[in-house]
Amino acid sequence: MFGIFVLYLIINMIVSESATNISVMKVLGFSRKEISNRVINVNHLLVCIGFLIGIPIAYGFVKVGYSDTIENYGMLLSPVLTAKTLVIGFVLTWVTYEITLLIQKRKISGIDMVEALKENNRNE
Repeated sequence: MFGIFVLYLIINMIVSESATNISVMKVLGFSRKEISNRVINVNHLLVCIGFLIGIPIAYGFVKVGYSDTIENYGMLLSPVLTAKTLVIGFVLTWVTYEITLLIQKRKISGIDMVEALKENNRNE
């Protein structure tokens, strides 16, 4: 659940900060697909890299958390990392990422072409 929230916030922030650029692209005649490819679909590789970097970090945190169990409960728990859990984790991460992209693509289509002119008037 936390991952869904983080992914949504990051992509939402990217779209919000790019609203003027998106508006300009619309004025210039870019299609929805071209705008999506330039604004939000560029992060596919970063999601994969982040997942791979996050595995050892999460494993370390869980191992430290489990070390407290021996002191508090008198038993030792150790984290288990299998290929199945890695695949399930990656699939869940990717599905969450794609759902977030769909939500943001709808937001992109709602950005008005006049946004670029409004931003230009604010800067003057």
